[in-house]
Amino acid sequence: MPQFRFVFLADSDVRLMPNAGDSPAAWAFEHGSTERVLVRDVLDHINGVPRHQKLCLNVVCEGGTLDDHLHDHARALAETTLILLSASSRAPTGDVEFFVAYETTPNENGRAFLQWLPASELPAPRTPAPHELMGEIWDAIQRAAAADAPLAQRVVLSMSWYRRAIRETEPLFRFTNLWLSLEALNPRLADAFEVSADERQGLSGVRRLLEELTGDRKTFRAAVKARQDILHVKRVLPVDVRRRVEPLLVSLDDAVAAGWRRLLSVPDRAAGPAAAVWPYPNRFIIRARLQPDAEGWSDHRHPWFDQELNITAREPAAPGKVTYDQSPKWTMQNAEDCTELSYELRGPVTPNPPHIEPGTEDAMSV
Repeated sequence: MPQFRFVFLADSDVRLMPNAGDSPAAWAFEHGSTERVLVRDVLDHINGVPRHQKLCLNVVCEGGTLDDHLHDHARALAETTLILLSASSRAPTGDVEFFVAYETTPNENGRAFLQWLPASELPAPRTPAPHELMGEIWDAIQRAAAADAPLAQRVVLSMSWYRRAIRETEPLFRFTNLWLSLEALNPRLADAFEVSADERQGLSGVRRLLEELTGDRKTFRAAVKARQDILHVKRVLPVDVRRRVEPLLVSLDDAVAAGWRRLLSVPDRAAGPAAAVWPYPNRFIIRARLQPDAEGWSDHRHPWFDQELNITAREPAAPGKVTYDQSPKWTMQNAEDCTELSYELRGPVTPNPPHIEPGTEDAMSV
């Protein structure tokens, strides 16, 4: 079975060195006979003063091919290691950020290689604020604050949980905060749907809202089951719950927005975005087959590409548009004989995505 090394970085309030002025330390965690995570301190110096920047995690594991499934498995091993470090140190560690992965078993046809490169120079797509809807919500909150303060408080509480929810790209955290956003509205939704006193057990307001939007009862039941498994710490693996909640996220997101509209009496004419944003950064995904150079690869020496990215403005096709050419240039490091090089550009999932102009892969507009 081919063996691969994945390199992740993580912001961290935990360091492995006992003292701030010590040399960087490295700890190895054996997760199985073929799976290992090596954690190292990453330092830099400013005018001779050492600063602990983050942790680097090298994950070694076996797999059939360098695909998304193996990436997710390696990421889970890295995250598990950080969970243990945070728990023992009682200090936070951030989510891992993938850098590079490559095959370590010899292969005369070249070793599989994968790298994510940030493309922060590219204009990030943003969702324009809906002027009319924002005005209607603002006025409605002001009216509620004067006439029914508890309603205004519940809606704003729901919005605060929603704001946290849509920062998240991890489905479990996004689901949990979306559900809290819905639960904050539940009593007033029960009032709006005129649910009788003897039918208000549980989350009757949320149930009625989801049934009205989806036309079925299974969405509410599936969400409640997932909520119980997560919040009551049932003996269910996170991967299983994640698989169950992912199909529910769009319905919950739509339900929260619909709940605000109903409770605040926002008119239908005030249109808003059709969907919520998933805030992934702009990045290039590079795949290739490489051979090690004469010095070779190790836990401390990896193949990778430097990036230069130039963008040049174009005359926009329509007023208000931004159109530009992007020209990435990559320089290979610690490797030779690069073949089968390919790349793609990924970014946030948004209702206002950038567009690639027909006939060229490099002309972008937002």
